[in-house]
Amino acid sequence: MVVNANALATESAKTRLSSHLVRESGRVAHIGDLLETLADNLPQPSPAVWQETRHLCQGELKLHLTLLCQVVVPELAKRTQGKDDYEALLCCLSGDFENDLSRLTDLDDMFSEVIGKHSDSRTYEAFGFALRACFEAVRRLVRWESEVLLPMVERWLADADAEFLLGEIAPRDDRYLRLN
Repeated sequence: MVVNANALATESAKTRLSSHLVRESGRVAHIGDLLETLADNLPQPSPAVWQETRHLCQGELKLHLTLLCQVVVPELAKRTQGKDDYEALLCCLSGDFENDLSRLTDLDDMFSEVIGKHSDSRTYEAFGFALRACFEAVRRLVRWESEVLLPMVERWLADADAEFLLGEIAPRDDRYLRLN
């Protein structure tokens, strides 16, 4: 999709940021659904599907979590400084997102263990638990985004703040320019 500069100019930066976050949250929810399907279908070997899901986890999901941790949450923290409830909430979210990134590393190790190998039932059982932990974390992430982050973006960010965030997101996520 080609970016229509005139259409983008008519939307506020806050609207574009919210739209981007909602769209990415939908993509993340899809990854969570794939993880659940993999867990439900174990131990049937499905290396091609496992490899694709692994790629999505290490690419899109990891990028999404990294952008939230390094860009969105810190900017919201600046805007809510001195508001203790929001500071505590953002600190909690940041910790959750960091744990989710760590969980992705563990899951990647599990993918390495099962792809292309004949694994025993204990390995598949551990893989199933890792998949379930990840899809539950993804669902929690999507809820946090829709119930907490998006309302905070709307309430606390000025259009200039949202424009700044979009400027930070675009070079890290080349899909931004293609999708917006």
